[in-house]
Amino acid sequence: MRLISLLIILFSFCSLCVVNAEEVTKERPKIGLVLSGGGAKGAAHIGVLKVLEQYNIPIDYVAGTSIGAYVGGLYALGYQADQIEKIMLNLPWDESYSDFIPRELLSLKDKNHRDQYNMSFRLGYSDGQLKAPSGLLLGQSAGNLLKLSTDVVAKIDSFDDLAIPYRAIAANLATAKAVVIKQGSITKAMRASTAVPGVVEPVIIDGQLLVDGGIANNMPIDVVKAMGADIVIAVDIGSPLLTKAGINDTIDVFNQLSTILTNNTTLVQMKYISTGDVLIRPKIDNLSTTDFTVMPEALTLGVESALLAQDKLTLLSVSQQEYYEYQQEKQRKKRVWFDGITRPVLILNTKITHKLVRLLLRENLL
Repeated sequence: MRLISLLIILFSFCSLCVVNAEEVTKERPKIGLVLSGGGAKGAAHIGVLKVLEQYNIPIDYVAGTSIGAYVGGLYALGYQADQIEKIMLNLPWDESYSDFIPRELLSLKDKNHRDQYNMSFRLGYSDGQLKAPSGLLLGQSAGNLLKLSTDVVAKIDSFDDLAIPYRAIAANLATAKAVVIKQGSITKAMRASTAVPGVVEPVIIDGQLLVDGGIANNMPIDVVKAMGADIVIAVDIGSPLLTKAGINDTIDVFNQLSTILTNNTTLVQMKYISTGDVLIRPKIDNLSTTDFTVMPEALTLGVESALLAQDKLTLLSVSQQEYYEYQQEKQRKKRVWFDGITRPVLILNTKITHKLVRLLLRENLL
């Protein structure tokens, strides 16, 4: 009887050891962040990031489309939410839709070229016919804005090597298929993902004509799950359809068609939402996608929407120590790309540029 009691105690002790060992070795679920497209309303993404940091929620993977690719790319590079806010809300976004560069900022060669061929629009001639550009704008000002904020000019073998593994979603203009960009220049990836069809010239990557990914996959939940995410936090900033009364001209028709396409891709992605995933939908339907003065309001609405999901979000929180270690690892990876990089020389059509550069330097963001 005594022997049986000893065996029972020993068995219970061993079982307890196994349980404790499992608790110690059990890894937390990997969390993927999905940021959708929505133009100027993309500042709402920053508000969501602020809440995630407040709740000590580590992000293991990031996938974004259009403005979501831009905000997500900055986060993947290792910037914190407040740093992204300083960068994004101080950039002259309105000028990203202009390719005109002031004469005083041109080289002597370019000044002579402009004097000789003083045309405000671009036409070409080949194969016996006049040819127009594939976009109203070349996108050079937009590209410079992205370079200024990312400050990364080198090509990266894999976006998995960033502080947070990252994917940008673009659309192949020839096939209408989504293209997942996972290597190369992160600035070029952002440009491709944000190149509005017909407005900004397509970006060529690996021989593909790429445009804004919203028309192919505006909320890439499937992409971040394929990266390895167990749980997804998806932020949907898509626009509602216009009513019949709101469709009055060609621009309204174009916007409505674009919204139909992007909303349909979002609906397709909803089938990938699982029970433990978190879908955040900021109340930004009344905000413009092209008026960048709405960005502060969009950011605030992003914070409010994330706080409404706090019951689900707090389940993903980690301890202060674990979050500190996560942040330290992010900064270690960030330094690999930022230490010793030659700072790019940029030309922007604005005095704001100089103010912004001083701000970034003061905040140690450049």
